[in-house]
Amino acid sequence: MKLASRARFAVINILAPLGLSWVLVSSVNAHFFDHTPPIWSRDVASYGPITLRLQLPGASGGTAEPILAVGRTGQATFVYIRRLSEGRAKVGIEFWGYGAMESPPFKVPSQDAQVTIEASFPALFPSSGSPDWGAVSDFEQRHLLSQYVVTVDGVARVSGPVRYDEPPHSPIYLGQNPLGGSVVSDVFTGKVLAAWHEY
Repeated sequence: MKLASRARFAVINILAPLGLSWVLVSSVNAHFFDHTPPIWSRDVASYGPITLRLQLPGASGGTAEPILAVGRTGQATFVYIRRLSEGRAKVGIEFWGYGAMESPPFKVPSQDAQVTIEASFPALFPSSGSPDWGAVSDFEQRHLLSQYVVTVDGVARVSGPVRYDEPPHSPIYLGQNPLGGSVVSDVFTGKVLAAWHEY
């Protein structure tokens, strides 16, 4: 009888509160944190520049926050933004093992403004000569595979030539960086509102 009483005591006073706590924590976690994979499932035939509509984070810590990460650990391209003080920001692009290029500071409409960023770089296109280019000329193929540009609200903020090989259709991550590296942080603290291919 004492054993049954002790077991009942343990269930009521120890196991039940633990179980209730686990259910509560799981519910809060599921409600407030999005655990969907960050990878962007795009159409297998889709290529070209990516446009993102973002809501900027209200804080301005100067951290390089990921907008877009494309590739795999050790072979990836990152597009990022730095929120600065006095309503300013910078955007940049990093090619893992090659280097990072960053824009001069520019004004943003407000601390948590919505902005449209378009990024174009080699990993977003098919291999040179691939049938996936369709009617795109060889000259234009070479141009797109050897340049990068990041625009903010239609203004090119950082651009230049680059030679960086990544396999076509490398994994794409929006607002997160699960790949690592030394320049870009793990997560964008604003919101990615929408993303689409231009082509």
